[in-house]
Amino acid sequence: MRFFNKWVRTSLFLIIFFTANSVFLLFAQTKELQKKEATAVRTNQNLEIDGKIDEAAWQQAEKITDFTNKDPVEGSEPNERIEVYILYDAHQLFIGARMYRRDCDAIRSFVSRRDNMGNSERIIISLDSYNNQMTAYSFALSATGVRADYYHASDSEGDRDYNYNPVWYGSSNIDSLGWTAEIAIPFSQLRFNNTGEIVFGLNINQYTPSSKEDSYWVMVPKSSIGWSSRFGKLRGISGIEQSSHIEIMPYMSSRLVIDRVNQDDHFFKKNAYTFGAGLDLKFGLSSNSTLDATINPDFGQVEADPARLNLTEFETHYEEKRPFFVEGNSLFEDTGINYYYSRRVGSPPRLPHNKYFVENINSTDILAAAKITSTTGDNLSLAAMSCVVNEKSARFIDTDNNSKFRKVVYPLSFYNIGRISKEFDEEGSNLGMILTSVNRGNNSLYTSDAYNKAAYSGGTDLNYYFADKKYKLQANFGFSHILASQKRIFELEQQTTQLFQRPDAKHLRLDSAATSLTGFIGQIAFYKSAGEHWLWNAGYYTESPGLNLNDFGILQHADEHRFSGLLKYRENSPSQLFYRYSFSLYSHYNTNYAGEKMSMPFEFYSSFTFHNYHSVEFSLSYYTKSWSDTKTRGGMMMALPPKIDWNIAYSTDYSKHYVLDMNIGSAASGYGDRQASGHISFEYKLMRWKFVSGINYTYSINPRQYLMTLDRNSAETYAKRYIFGKLRQNELSLSFKLNYSFTPDLTLEFYANPFVSQGKYLSFSELLGRNDLNMKTYGKFAGTSIYKDFGGDYLVKDKSEEFALPNSDFFYKAFTASAVLRWEYKPGCVFFGVWQIHNDDYVNHWQKITSQNAFDAATSPGINSFMLKLSYWLSAD
Repeated sequence: MRFFNKWVRTSLFLIIFFTANSVFLLFAQTKELQKKEATAVRTNQNLEIDGKIDEAAWQQAEKITDFTNKDPVEGSEPNERIEVYILYDAHQLFIGARMYRRDCDAIRSFVSRRDNMGNSERIIISLDSYNNQMTAYSFALSATGVRADYYHASDSEGDRDYNYNPVWYGSSNIDSLGWTAEIAIPFSQLRFNNTGEIVFGLNINQYTPSSKEDSYWVMVPKSSIGWSSRFGKLRGISGIEQSSHIEIMPYMSSRLVIDRVNQDDHFFKKNAYTFGAGLDLKFGLSSNSTLDATINPDFGQVEADPARLNLTEFETHYEEKRPFFVEGNSLFEDTGINYYYSRRVGSPPRLPHNKYFVENINSTDILAAAKITSTTGDNLSLAAMSCVVNEKSARFIDTDNNSKFRKVVYPLSFYNIGRISKEFDEEGSNLGMILTSVNRGNNSLYTSDAYNKAAYSGGTDLNYYFADKKYKLQANFGFSHILASQKRIFELEQQTTQLFQRPDAKHLRLDSAATSLTGFIGQIAFYKSAGEHWLWNAGYYTESPGLNLNDFGILQHADEHRFSGLLKYRENSPSQLFYRYSFSLYSHYNTNYAGEKMSMPFEFYSSFTFHNYHSVEFSLSYYTKSWSDTKTRGGMMMALPPKIDWNIAYSTDYSKHYVLDMNIGSAASGYGDRQASGHISFEYKLMRWKFVSGINYTYSINPRQYLMTLDRNSAETYAKRYIFGKLRQNELSLSFKLNYSFTPDLTLEFYANPFVSQGKYLSFSELLGRNDLNMKTYGKFAGTSIYKDFGGDYLVKDKSEEFALPNSDFFYKAFTASAVLRWEYKPGCVFFGVWQIHNDDYVNHWQKITSQNAFDAATSPGINSFMLKLSYWLSAD
């Protein structure tokens, strides 16, 4: 009851806070900043998009020439003239540009694939098509005709979602005066409010890497924040017909998997061939609303997930790469809380661990998915998505009676998410809400206890800006609620996210009869985000013990209060030594819901950029004595010693043909913890070639690597023996990328990643008590002994008790590689040819890392995949 009352009080406080602020802010009046304006001129001439702005229509367009540099000297005029023209007809928006150059040989002209311009000169057109001062779409064209496009989900230039891939046209041409660009953007590819005259927010950016000039039509000073809210206005567009635009993209794919590894698998199949077909649909419900739908979607990944060896108590998360989800993912991710992790949809089923042999299944089947997005004229944005994942069964073999059977291992599931956001003042302040649901048909004996029957989460979020965005108040409040069987909830309560079974946690209670789990999350923070020199923020964050977002989102561990603060000083004006530099201090104080201290680090960070655009970054952190409630995997709290770590990084000028990145770091405590790491990468770009290579190496000694928990008679450790090993680990990861661009629309890419990790346990020990930093090391602590038996395992004697420890030394090697031929043979129509290989091997003994075995996995038997995919884009109004 005490915790219920606390939850109610906190909920009421935050609800009243949100309501009061919303009512006040909705009536707040803010003076509108004076903005630049440009006018688009209508044309009836048929323009050829060839990069040459030589048609007569361009002479009728308004000429935009008033550009200002952000770099290298903020506020200066460009050294060379830039001219931009804007036309339109009933179907398309046209942009023409001329960049004058005294030395045409200095024009950087790197040929690459779409969305990867390298160090080429470029012109970027950014449109706030909804004119809502919150979001924007950018269209970039390089001097060699390479196109790039990205979506700004927030009011930030750096917030770029490159998964936005509309169909548009662009061409460029280098001549004796410099270079020119022509761009045609169909109105069908833009979402806007079609009411009389259409007004777009507009900005134009021209970047010249050879001179470092970054020129803008509307230059946002470095001491300010904001992006689309600072745009000028593009007026003059009218008479655009309202249409229900339809885009259809059918696809066919074939896949051959050659397995040379799993011969011992009872379900081994040497060669597996599959054929797939499906349909993606984009339907313009109106000029400002779009429906995206997919039937039997193709979620084949072009680049495999990187190799990792996870020895922690937490789940590993990977980047989303599936086409339907990557486009517009940011619509659901800008809430400040991880309610949404798209790779939950279609993830592998949880296979039972029992006496049977079970078929290995790497994914579940998504039958269909649909997504709707809309923004109204009063700056109300809506987004919703639904996915249906089919029931999945697996083959089993019972070796006792030599029988085979099938059993459902994943139920029919429905994933839903909805988001609404309202901007309510000229500063761009917004109030939003998000809701998610996962519902499953748990109609089998296994799935009813393996999966939650239903899971709901959601919340509200507020971002209130004032004083010309100089200050921001951010607040979030959310919840989670899970319904499941008693067995499933009892299992959830004991997972790393909750750990209700901890014997020393008086504020937690393990309930074997519960059929639901509920929790809440909250945050309030105040920021000074703009200004010439000093920036700061302070905030409070909380997660109740019952919070669990992992059916559709991400949560590592709940039961937390956090108070945090940051102070930063920056200098953006060039000095005699530096082009710019900054210093920052950060700290937070964490407790659990019992008020027990968990951690309190102090972190210092500095960054220096020199006049040659080389940069150095340095960080130093001190971690005071802290406590972990997860490292014993559900056991008592354990103390962690004070620790110091540092890291220094160096990088060269990113605008050059070659770029070098490197960093080294180290960490240590007075209780045996050691870590040293290094990274170096080299990138080289020349004409049509791009080569990138990298090396990562980590050496560590961790005296507190969890191994197991045994029963014992000890009041100090709650009748348990928590056993840890002193693990010495080495990890080496190499990466190689080689790209060749025949044209911007025809590219060949190769990627390879050898990975090696080895670990040796130097000693074994156990906890003495929850506050004791010293460990009872077997063979060194009085009354204990340890020796290795003939099988390689260990026998430990502790006075009258005797127990065995398995040999946990390991050596893991992996090799992943892929080659991708991509050909956009018509706008929006793409052919893929893909080869992938994945080889790995794990052995239970220590082995030295050498240059030989680092590449052994590349030649070992592995799983080869070959895939062909052909998609065709159809458009109709």
